[in-house]
Amino acid sequence: MHAGRDQTHDLDPFTFDQDQLHALAAADLVRDGLRYYKDNRVAELELDGVCLRADVEDEEDEEIVSLELSYDGDGNLVCLCNCGTPSDRPCVHALAALFARSARVAAEGELLGAVESAIDERVKRGRTEVRVEHLSGDPAYGAWTARSLVSSTHVPVSYRVHIRSLDRRANYCTCPDSRPTNWGPASTSRPCCTASPKVATPSV
Repeated sequence: MHAGRDQTHDLDPFTFDQDQLHALAAADLVRDGLRYYKDNRVAELELDGVCLRADVEDEEDEEIVSLELSYDGDGNLVCLCNCGTPSDRPCVHALAALFARSARVAAEGELLGAVESAIDERVKRGRTEVRVEHLSGDPAYGAWTARSLVSSTHVPVSYRVHIRSLDRRANYCTCPDSRPTNWGPASTSRPCCTASPKVATPSV
């Protein structure tokens, strides 16, 4: 299957954002892949030339399955996994490996200070763990709902987001990260993963 590329994807063909992952697989499978990754089931991960190889622990039988990801001549992702899923569609193990690769690339390239690192982490989570829907206003601004794929209660949670600027920390979200703290309003000092200017233009 083929997913649209962005600049980061061109630099590393095995890094995907949220929209690209959902172009590859159904939402519930993407959510399961994220859970596998968060549960540390990706045991080994290695980029070998044009292939990404991984060993992932299966959730059901706790056996390690090996997989290899590559691209065919048409730019379609090819997934070869011991679980037996057809190669033209990613399995949950492949999605877990893609989450792990994207996280590793982000970590290796992180040269920001403490505050910017926190923002970068929220941007990364916003791109891979949140789905959005436009409610009102200009397509680039206005009101949106943001729905998390995974939460601490394992139940997706929705928040309301107001996009006011694409280059300033002037956006607002009803999530806990955007509540005022002793350090001042979170919308100016602790932007959440949906209200950060870096992810202020969601795709629909």
